[in-house]
Amino acid sequence: MTRKPTVTTNPVANRYAAANERIVEFSASNGAGGLISFNDTGERLIVDIYNHSPNVVIRVTAHQAREALERLVDRVEDLDLRTAFKAALAELLEG
Repeated sequence: MTRKPTVTTNPVANRYAAANERIVEFSASNGAGGLISFNDTGERLIVDIYNHSPNVVIRVTAHQAREALERLVDRVEDLDLRTAFKAALAELLEG
């Protein structure tokens, strides 16, 4: 029988957090779990999910995925590679 996942708000990892950071730990009855870092920069809140089990699925909206991929494209300096990557990205997003 499955149970609700647990969230530990003061795990050992939080001892090593920066002054403006909070780390929480999550886990499920099947042993899956990981860490979430909340980092307040003063201008924005950065959320990182890391050290998670292979069977943890992290979902983002299509809009968030598109923005992340567009930022990646903007970082590519080789114009020919950028064009090829944009074409592949467009094909992926259409499919």
